[in-house]
Amino acid sequence: MSSRLGETFNASLRLWVACLIEGLLFLPLWVFLQVYLQSEQASLPWYSILPVLSLAGVLLRHVIRRRWMQILASLPLGAAAGYLIGGMEPDVIPFMAAGALFAYLGMDAVNREHGLKTYAIGLMVYFAAVIIFARIPELQHTLTLLTCCGSLCLVLALLFTNTSFIRYNTFAAGTRRLPAGMRRYNWMYMLLFLIAVVLLASGAAKAIAILALGAVYTIIGFLSSLLSRSEETPIRGQGTPTTQEFLQTEIKEPGLLAVILDVLFYGLAAVAVAAGLYFGLRWLYRNSSGIFRRAVDALLSILRRENKQEQTAYQDEEVSIFAWEKTVQNFREYWRKRLKSGSRSDRWEAAEGSRERVRWLYRHWLTAKASEGYEVKAHLTPMETGEDIAEWSGGRKQSRKGERSGSEASPAELLRLYNEARYSQTAGSDKEPGQLEQLKKQLKL
Repeated sequence: MSSRLGETFNASLRLWVACLIEGLLFLPLWVFLQVYLQSEQASLPWYSILPVLSLAGVLLRHVIRRRWMQILASLPLGAAAGYLIGGMEPDVIPFMAAGALFAYLGMDAVNREHGLKTYAIGLMVYFAAVIIFARIPELQHTLTLLTCCGSLCLVLALLFTNTSFIRYNTFAAGTRRLPAGMRRYNWMYMLLFLIAVVLLASGAAKAIAILALGAVYTIIGFLSSLLSRSEETPIRGQGTPTTQEFLQTEIKEPGLLAVILDVLFYGLAAVAVAAGLYFGLRWLYRNSSGIFRRAVDALLSILRRENKQEQTAYQDEEVSIFAWEKTVQNFREYWRKRLKSGSRSDRWEAAEGSRERVRWLYRHWLTAKASEGYEVKAHLTPMETGEDIAEWSGGRKQSRKGERSGSEASPAELLRLYNEARYSQTAGSDKEPGQLEQLKKQLKL
């Protein structure tokens, strides 16, 4: 029991640290919002509450697994955080949106790959922010913070690439003694990154940016002097008249009853609009077909997906094996179907032969499972797909003990027939059309 709690705690801690690193990589955006939207009377910057929201999302990932539930759960968390920061002012809406985003990212952290691409984008954001913030007087006081945090992000990128490189070459997560050439290359890589960190911390990035902008201005000025023959005298604008002071009239604050009535009115209006949208979209979904219905089905399939199970066992890096002969065969079949005269719909009656009908059954059975929320894995064989779907269905039934579910036929016979139809070089399945019709009825296709 204690070991399981320790593993859960370590997994949550790793995910929370990953979320903190993601937030740190995009710190210039949060600083920009803090300077222009948060009032000066605030004792702490608003982005100090973002780690708490990420931690709440990480802890709720086992309770709320479906994506649409995670989106709905992140909204009140973001609204509560925005209310604590600035009350009910309109300027707090961006803070609420950012808080909801961090809460959702915490719940969805297990599904994301925190790779080198994220670090590269974050470092580019820092580089652009140092150049832009240096030109804006209101943001110049944040350059020291951005320089320190940018240096930290660069060091984190160094550690991540170093760890990834070692794991890739040793095929294991543990530490092993590396060859001399690999160790020399590793230390050289770290040394180059440390030199870049020192240059960034010493203000070299700002100096390079100023020199680059100066060179661009010099080139533009030289070209403009060549194109223009005469100098244009600058037009000096006259002084702007002084602004008139508006008469200040006393505005009485609304009473408690007026505030309650306003809240009730806006709440009822929001409920009415939401109900109208819900019933309208429901009617359109039930009475329409084509692109709209397929789009809604795809959206519902995405929202029904659950978080990936945390795997502690060894996982192979290869997810698919490329075969040139299979690729050429698929390419030929694709263009053969495209160049056929007329269009043949994907109907049971249009399937020719038992092989095509078995393929039709497997294809529609897999599509039905995907519409129920199963995530199709293309690298699995048909038998492995059947085992994966059986495991997924078992976990789903356990989570729905109180609901009644109809009996479903075992797909073992279908998987056996499809395995023969796909990999066998013979004529195909020996099943009669009537037996395939019976199998189709059992699978409710």
